[in-house]
Amino acid sequence: VLIVDNGSRDGSAEFIEMEFPQVRVLRLDMNYGFGPAVNKGVEQTDGDYIILLNNDCHVRKNWLAELIHPFKTNENIACVGSLVLDTSGKLIDFHYGTANIFGWGFQQGRGDASSTARTEPFRTFFACGAACAFRRDAYIEAGGLLDETFAYFEDAEIGWRLNALGYEVWMNPASIVEHHHGATVRRFGKGFHAFLTERNALLNAWCNLSPEEGSVIVPIAMSLSSLRFAARSGLTPEDPLGEEGLRSILHARGDEPIKRGTVDGMKDMLKKRGSAIGIDNGAPLEAVADFGRLIPKVQARRDKLAKQRKVRTSDLLEIIGEPFRPVIGHAREKAFIEEIKPYIMEIIG
Repeated sequence: VLIVDNGSRDGSAEFIEMEFPQVRVLRLDMNYGFGPAVNKGVEQTDGDYIILLNNDCHVRKNWLAELIHPFKTNENIACVGSLVLDTSGKLIDFHYGTANIFGWGFQQGRGDASSTARTEPFRTFFACGAACAFRRDAYIEAGGLLDETFAYFEDAEIGWRLNALGYEVWMNPASIVEHHHGATVRRFGKGFHAFLTERNALLNAWCNLSPEEGSVIVPIAMSLSSLRFAARSGLTPEDPLGEEGLRSILHARGDEPIKRGTVDGMKDMLKKRGSAIGIDNGAPLEAVADFGRLIPKVQARRDKLAKQRKVRTSDLLEIIGEPFRPVIGHAREKAFIEEIKPYIMEIIG
């Protein structure tokens, strides 16, 4: 067992070294984020399988044996995920993963009764990074977790990548952990979460769509990021453009008027959805800006998949699960996606 300590300052590393001398500790000089910490840990190990377990998880009996079992039944499986429950063990935190074509990953089943979970192994788009296992050779071939994510959606990114390479990702509900969701990242604040999810979704789409698809879909995804920011803030197109200006632009290109949304209605919707994103949070704008800065850093990863890809995006739509799912469900977001969907389908063939 290797513990990767991401620059903690609470005595965790010292405690482990004193109380559990049989466990190796890799001390990092700072918090590099989840993906880089995992990759640095992988470099220090040589087993056939790489098992990830978050520091805020409690494992149940036979967790590890059940996690590894599906690999022995299907040589095409590259990753297996555990069923993730909340700390009470009564509710699901992560049953299986789906995504949309714009790079967002969705954890299915969250909040459902644990008794509703499937009982037999099944295929999914991605597994939760809090508790999962990889075949080492497939993990290395995929390039490991994307360092630039820091946290969030790195599991969706590598899941997409493995599927595009012709591998499969599975869940085994008999492998169970209880997870204190968000316990580690909570101290950073709501804006940090919003920044990472918006930016990392863009990175996900950029790295795993084909270059031809990405050149069209990623700009659309960036438009959706800006639209969500406006919707969350209660802005309408009339606010920055003025009614006359907006009417002129729409009339010139033959478009229909854009429906207004209300700030109060948006607040109510976010409250019901349990969103951690503040109504006036500028994090999504910073996310789009930072995504552009990271493009040169992830270009090699994108180019590598373009050469190695075995499965087209169009053939992955079913396993992706929700390719055109809105993120916040605002009327403008849903209308935008419905309008652009036929064009995207033409692009991906």
